[in-house]
Amino acid sequence: MPRRPLLLAFVLLAILVAVYLFGIRWRPEATVRRHHAAFIEAIEDKKWGKCRGLVAGQYGDKWGFNRSDVTLAIEDVAGQFLIVLDFEWTTTSLIPSDEGRTYTLVGKGKMNGKGTPLAAMIVNQSAAYAAEPFTFVWKKQSALPWDWKLQKIEHPTLDVPSTYHPGDIGRASLSF
Repeated sequence: MPRRPLLLAFVLLAILVAVYLFGIRWRPEATVRRHHAAFIEAIEDKKWGKCRGLVAGQYGDKWGFNRSDVTLAIEDVAGQFLIVLDFEWTTTSLIPSDEGRTYTLVGKGKMNGKGTPLAAMIVNQSAAYAAEPFTFVWKKQSALPWDWKLQKIEHPTLDVPSTYHPGDIGRASLSF
């Protein structure tokens, strides 16, 4: 008989954990916001493997970047901040589509920090880009509730010089 209350407590605990995980923790909106925050944090902390892990294998954007290109470009830019890199980010909207399998996160952000002389140029240009919103498209990759990846980044005025090749900022003729 003493096992019955223990079993009942265990079942009740399992139900509470399931409600928390599926009802709160793994809600698509909350998961996308967490993944986006983790993406920004990975860039700030220069954790390139984590950054790459949050980008979809089928990533594509208007600049013609694929997964490898975009992560190398981010590394090129963030790598200029030798001392400190900080993002100021504000999400303005989170829009579901494709029956909740895709979310478009829109917001404004800019970079601050200290580093190479190029870092100062990046900070100045980042302030100009902050006038228009960035768009990040996140897509669920499988049935797993936590499996969301970045599909695309968009910005209406951000242009990449045609001479720039991700991963080799030294060859770039950056004309911000």
